[in-house]
Order: sequence, then structure tokens, then C-alpha cells
Amino acid sequence: MAARDVRQHDEHITSELIVENGQAFLRRFQRGRSAHLDYLAELRKNPDALNHLSFAGWELSIPEVDLMMWKELLPDLDSHDRETRKRAWKWFMKSEHADPYRVRERQRGIITT
Repeated sequence: MAARDVRQHDEHITSELIVENGQAFLRRFQRGRSAHLDYLAELRKNPDALNHLSFAGWELSIPEVDLMMWKELLPDLDSHDRETRKRAWKWFMKSEHADPYRVRERQRGIITT
């Protein structure tokens, strides 16, 4: 039988720790995450809509729970050293891992503006 511990971090993020057969699994949930990603997908289909939005200059829009996950997987994204953090974000932004969070569609390895 699995042991579960559910914690509410704030009004948007919930974590669930599951311990089963000696292995621990952490799952995080964010209210509105899928709607956020769906909205970005729609924006990428209609780039002209970006001209009228306040975040039109952004390259990425990452849900908080996803940002927490990426900072755990790639600690340099949250480094105290500015150059290390900058290098890590540049790598991440060029990678396919950033594709779901892009405000604009990436073409031929270049983010269009």
C-alpha cells in the first residue's frame, strides 16, 4: 500500500508525495496550468495577435510549477552566479524543452520576432 502526503503550497500549487515499494515520487499540480499552455499554443498559431498583448516581447511564459521542476532538473537556471544562470537560460531557450512555453513559434532553430 502506498503512503501519500498532500500539501497545499499556495492557492495554485499542490504537491503530492507518494511512497510505494521503497520508492518516492513527487507530483506537483498547478491550477490553470493546462489552460496556460493551451493559450500559448493558440498564440503561436496567430502571431499577429501578439502585437496587441502586453507580453508580446517575451520569448517564454512558463507556469510556476513547471519552472520549479526545471530549476530542480537544471539547477544552473537558479544559480546565484549571474553568468552561470544566463548561460543556462540561453541553453534552455534554444532547446526543444522550451517549445511548449514559447510565446512565438520557433522556426529553423531561430525564434521569430
